Amino acid sequence: MRKQTPVVMSLLLLLGLTTPQLTYAQQSSQSPTDDQVTELLREGRRLVDQRNFPAAIEIYRRAAELDGSNARIFSGIGVLHASQGNYREAVDAYRQATNLDPKNAEFEYALGYSLANLGETDAAIAAYRRTLRINPRHLNAQLAMGVLFARAGNYDAALSTYQQAAQLAPRDARTQELIGTTLIQQQRPQAAIAPLQRAARLAPKRASVHLYLGAAWLDQGDLAKGRAALQRATQLEPRNAELQLQLGKIWQTKGQLTNALQAY
Repeated sequence: MRKQTPVVMSLLLLLGLTTPQLTYAQQSSQSPTDDQVTELLREGRRLVDQRNFPAAIEIYRRAAELDGSNARIFSGIGVLHASQGNYREAVDAYRQATNLDPKNAEFEYALGYSLANLGETDAAIAAYRRTLRINPRHLNAQLAMGVLFARAGNYDAALSTYQQAAQLAPRDARTQELIGTTLIQQQRPQAAIAPLQRAARLAPKRASVHLYLGAAWLDQGDLAKGRAALQRATQLEPRNAELQLQLGKIWQTKGQLTNALQAY
């Protein structure tokens, strides 16, 4: 039996899924504390611009004590915690935001993002499903959910999810790449070539697409096309250590030890 090319997918690094963005809060209502909240939010924005995230979090917490019904303040706290890798604290903040504003798709997406980074796959998928119920065209939630299915080894569910995403955005290169890599994981390299070629046409400078396309060609026994695609990947990102590691694994699996050593 032919050895299958390894495909290792990272939730964020390799696939480039969108991370939640900070939306600056405003007062949720008029009250005697308006001036205090306004000043705190202004100071928080200044600290964020200076990338002093711990101090900004403390300022936003003080603002939340004065304006506890403002979901965007809690969402901002969540984004700042997530940006520092404090995903448990981010989850707590996002849950407060979603409780206050349960129809905000971006809050649910951000909650799913942090849960996924904690390895809480089922809870993250549930958050992405809620995101899609609020906004059925939320492409990033669809893709992120597929990545989690793939990470759990449920490639059939992942493929189905990506195919639904492709209906939403047929010209999205990430979606086509994910379809292709999932087909490789399912040991269907011949079927993987077409979506990977579409991804390469849509994003010709995306090195990972050429890497996986090369892997698919090699699995098909086409050394010339496989080598050309892999060379293109390294030309695009010669300093990408993750890509070089993947390349070395591919060559090693194919018994090309000289090429593998060069990649490593």
